[in-house]
Amino acid sequence: MFTIVTFPFLFGMMFGDIMHGSILLTFSSWLVFADKKPGSLAHTMGDGKWILLLMGIFATFCGLIYNDFTSMGTMLFGTSCWTE
Repeated sequence: MFTIVTFPFLFGMMFGDIMHGSILLTFSSWLVFADKKPGSLAHTMGDGKWILLLMGIFATFCGLIYNDFTSMGTMLFGTSCWTE
């Protein structure tokens, strides 16, 4: 059980980006909540869709912490690490 959460968290730390994480989160949410007819993509993914969902959650969360949107710094919380 520990490795099921550890890998997506480390992925989120490496891939922390709001936009790309939210795209992954949206796609994996569609997989989780899609109709699970035999032969469909959501059915074929099996339990891997839950790993993708956690990866999207952690990537979006770490992107918010890093203030990173498409590899560009943002001013979400009113402060930035950049000085000119």
